[in-house]
Amino acid sequence: YAQLILKSYLGSGSVTFNGDTVTPGNVIISSANVAVFASSVVGGNFIFNGFRLQSSGAQDVNVGSYTIVTLNSCEWAGTSSNYRIYCSSFGRLQLQGAHKVLTGGAGLFLAEIGGFLYINGAAFTFGASVTYGVTAVARSTGMLSAFTTTFALGGFVVTGTRYQAVTNAVILDTGNTSLFPGTVAGTTATGGQYT
Repeated sequence: YAQLILKSYLGSGSVTFNGDTVTPGNVIISSANVAVFASSVVGGNFIFNGFRLQSSGAQDVNVGSYTIVTLNSCEWAGTSSNYRIYCSSFGRLQLQGAHKVLTGGAGLFLAEIGGFLYINGAAFTFGASVTYGVTAVARSTGMLSAFTTTFALGGFVVTGTRYQAVTNAVILDTGNTSLFPGTVAGTTATGGQYT
């Protein structure tokens, strides 16, 4: 499928997109831009079950507006040098269930400008060796919550800095500084916290 741009909708409740939770690679959303894009949504609750998301020029998912997007059991396969998973501008992006990471980029996670990236309890498995500038970034008042999140490398290597929290942003995960995979220790600066 081509790029999916989320829009505001009338009424209450959620909008659910069902792919294939057993083999997400069977249902691909692919774009030269952001694969799943929520840049101007006001309100709403969107749920994605079992997709492979991939962008060749931007993020695989970008929640940059005041809405909630939940991704269950997806694969991350973008080839751009950007972040795979991005949240900003008071959006809430939630990842639940089992996810598979197939590619690198600038990083796997980025929460900034008041965005809330919630990956509590999600399980990430790597299907290839990848390189990131920084695996997990929170900056400019963004928040990334990763309690009980797990990462399984399966013999693959994640090269890069584990995490970075800067400019009054917070990464929450009980303070386990080795949670996020990488070959270089994480950092905090200018009011960023890792707790």
